[in-house]
Amino acid sequence: MRTEEIEASISREEEVACMASPCQCGRHEARTTPGELMARAALGVARTADLDELAGLVLDQVMELGARAAYLLLASEDTGELGLHSHRHLPADIRLRLARVARGAPLLDAWAASAGRIQVMSDARSLDPGPSLTRELCARTGAQSAVSMPLCVRDRCLGVLSWYLPHPHPHAGVDLGTLAALFAIGLDSALARQGKARVEAQVEAVQRSIADIGDSSDLPAALQRVVDRARTVAGAEYAALGVYAGDDAPFDLWICSGATAGWERSSAEAPRPRGRLQAVHRDRRPLRLAELCADERFDGFSPEHPPLKSFLGTPLLQEQQLVGVLYLANKIGAAAFTEEDEGAATLLGQHAALALSRARAYDRMAQELRRTRHLERALRESEQRFRAIFDEAIQFVGLLSPEGVVLENNRAVLEFCGTTEAETIGRPFWELPGWSLEQKARVRAAVAEAAAGRLVRDELDVIGPSGRCCIDFSLKPITDDRGRVVMLIPEGRDITQRKQTEQALRESEERFRLTFENAPIGKAIVGLDGRFIRVNRAYCEILGYSAEELSTLRFQDITHPDDVDTDVGLAEQLRRGEIPRYQLAKRYLHKDGRVIPVILHGSIVRGEDGEPIHYIAQVEDVTARKQAEEERERLLAQLDAERRTLQTIFDNAPVPLVLIDRNGAERVIANPHALDLTGGVAERGQYVARLRHPDGTPVPLDELPSSRAMRGETIPGEELVVARADGSSRTFLVAAAPLRDSAGKITGAIVAGEDISPLKELARMREEWTSIIAHDLRQPITTIVLKASLLAKQPQSSDKARHILASATQLNRMISDLLDVSRLESHRLDLRPVEVDLPALIRATVERTADATRGHRVDVEVSDGVPPLIADPGRLEQVLTNLLSNAAKYGAPETPIRIAVERRGGEVLVAVENEGKGIAPEELPRLFARYHRTREAKAGGAAGLGLGLYIVRGLIEAHGGRVWAESAPGKTSFRFTLPLPQRARSSDREPW
Repeated sequence: MRTEEIEASISREEEVACMASPCQCGRHEARTTPGELMARAALGVARTADLDELAGLVLDQVMELGARAAYLLLASEDTGELGLHSHRHLPADIRLRLARVARGAPLLDAWAASAGRIQVMSDARSLDPGPSLTRELCARTGAQSAVSMPLCVRDRCLGVLSWYLPHPHPHAGVDLGTLAALFAIGLDSALARQGKARVEAQVEAVQRSIADIGDSSDLPAALQRVVDRARTVAGAEYAALGVYAGDDAPFDLWICSGATAGWERSSAEAPRPRGRLQAVHRDRRPLRLAELCADERFDGFSPEHPPLKSFLGTPLLQEQQLVGVLYLANKIGAAAFTEEDEGAATLLGQHAALALSRARAYDRMAQELRRTRHLERALRESEQRFRAIFDEAIQFVGLLSPEGVVLENNRAVLEFCGTTEAETIGRPFWELPGWSLEQKARVRAAVAEAAAGRLVRDELDVIGPSGRCCIDFSLKPITDDRGRVVMLIPEGRDITQRKQTEQALRESEERFRLTFENAPIGKAIVGLDGRFIRVNRAYCEILGYSAEELSTLRFQDITHPDDVDTDVGLAEQLRRGEIPRYQLAKRYLHKDGRVIPVILHGSIVRGEDGEPIHYIAQVEDVTARKQAEEERERLLAQLDAERRTLQTIFDNAPVPLVLIDRNGAERVIANPHALDLTGGVAERGQYVARLRHPDGTPVPLDELPSSRAMRGETIPGEELVVARADGSSRTFLVAAAPLRDSAGKITGAIVAGEDISPLKELARMREEWTSIIAHDLRQPITTIVLKASLLAKQPQSSDKARHILASATQLNRMISDLLDVSRLESHRLDLRPVEVDLPALIRATVERTADATRGHRVDVEVSDGVPPLIADPGRLEQVLTNLLSNAAKYGAPETPIRIAVERRGGEVLVAVENEGKGIAPEELPRLFARYHRTREAKAGGAAGLGLGLYIVRGLIEAHGGRVWAESAPGKTSFRFTLPLPQRARSSDREPW
């Protein structure tokens, strides 16, 4: 299908026009009117929060338009693909093919989603042959037209609503743009609620899983619950967890969920991490793939292994150490796992890692307990001194002499130090392995202090086989009956985990504080009495109070009086446990008295006994949003008013106006005065045959002013002859310009015309009058000139004859001026351009006008580098003669006239200057107007019609130049420019 045949942005005018076109479906069922449909749709969208209910409502609404089939596709946030959500009357195989639709698919819906505009297929017969699901749908459902409506919010396409109708022209008077915006808002709200519910369900499931882990002492059973819960929370088809045992070693424990019988048999022996599995445990970060098999590191599975598509892997880390990996595969109902899935899996993985570490710690403690019991039995059989030491042992126990020499160590000490009893007996205690240089000095000082009879206790960092750890160290002196220290008992307990827990608690508290303080929305902890316990910076900024000021207030004190009862009532319901949370659009009172609109999210924190402790309030300032909504409504109203104004101007313009709209299928829109141009047809190809050039040749379609405008040209004016149905014709002066959208793309053209047939008739009459002047007046003037020339040769009548001859010559010049004016105004001025040496032409003209400039010296100044011009030398001489005559006529007697010639860039500048009274400033703008004469010329009685400078301007402009006058007291200058030939511009470019 050609895009230009089906893509149409339905304008309001077309929709109104479609309201007058009844459906030709062959049925006469009573249907809901467009107004009722819009009202019911708006009410239904406002009342419906559930996505499935909203989808059913939307489909039912469009089916009431007489649709044969309708369906709703939703867009994937990760891949951008479209997928079928719900439908009405779609065949089963079509539903399968609409399960996943790429943006580039040959489907009306895909084009609507990609373009972000409503796509209308007015007639199925216009579809191009070839594979097209749209054409197949039309054939299967008996539809003749279709509409695909993208549902977009904030420049993001949420989905596409499509319906297929059994008749062409599917608009039915419905404002599709408004309907799309209405459904898009409802869809956005429903998706947001669905996403929120999904996240809350994931959080609740994660919390239940965490509780299961904490309550379980059976590690495999606890991990199995984690894997099952992770698969459920993330919506995965398969899940597995492997307990890490080393980079190349098989997993210590391999737990599956959702596995097939064949997969369970193949996984009886724990697999090794390889391929993508190895990437997760090697990189120590989550990995999310939409197509597992497309990854270059995927090396396949065993034949019994189920096929995997989407993949999510999460490392289980404890103290930055990898303890396991959680894998999820095949997202149910979607192409890929989401960020929410990744977050839930990561959180579950963290607690699974904690459970693994805890289980291993339990194992170590059990081993230590068994070892301690064994030592206790040995001590009871040993000497009393060993019994005294090990009876009071904490974990690491030894026996030292008062000088600090090792007499005995228990096995825990030896294993921790990685040494033997023989290697430690007889050595100073501070020389044992594990002490740093700093710790050795501290231990030696502790031995001296204990030898003095004082108990020493300290926390020391030591280096053991598993790395650095913290020991709760004590050194107890043992005295004899006389109080003398006879031995020292060193004891130690590994408190690394406790220290790490304390540090994690401090870090968690700090993270909470930073998160609370730096949250982008207002947050507050409120007591059950309504007083503020803690507020963050954003909350203070919203209200204008400091945290100290708010600590003395209740939330009722800053709430708008009209909203207090509602807020307090909801808080009481929350306190009694009737609702888990609430959301309220309310108003706060700013410190300066302003009203601040906000969205409040309220919840409550309860203790272990279920009793409420305090409220949590999260507040979002929606002032800017409300202002934006109000501004949007204002702009929409302004846009509508401007549209109506433009429509009124267009319809009532006193000249023909034609709009060519090619945004989709090309349309011709004409106002009433344009009927002579278009004949009332809707396509340019239908009226182009009626158009002719003034010479009678036809105008091709691609040479119409509208066609040229749509190629980017601007046509200021072109004469076209339009043939009428009665055989007569009219001449129009047509102008055209392109229409562009906000991105500068040409979307059509505007054409304006003016009927100049009366002007053409006047021009014909003027030509006849000019012919009369040229023939009937010049013939007697020629006779007078000849007779006067003969009389001038006779002495007795020479003065009178010369007077007659001068008058006849002046009259002949006036007639020539009138003829030139006529030619200029009718654009029939005949120029005969040749190569002209301008300085030589100026000097020759000065010589030939010597009689006209008698009494004035004429100086010609020519700058170097003035090349030849392409011009009509006769017309240039006419210009120079006129300017020299004016300079002599109005210049002061006996003053020189100066002609300056110089090159300026791509032009030649000529200036004719004279000395005299000058021209008044208010006269300068009108000097070159037709029949204009200055007050000085009128007062001095100088002969003339006021056409000389008008003709000068016309002749100069016909050559492509410019002419103007400059005047100051005592000096007047007339200047004109003439363009240089292109070769002179490129070969000899001026530095400026």
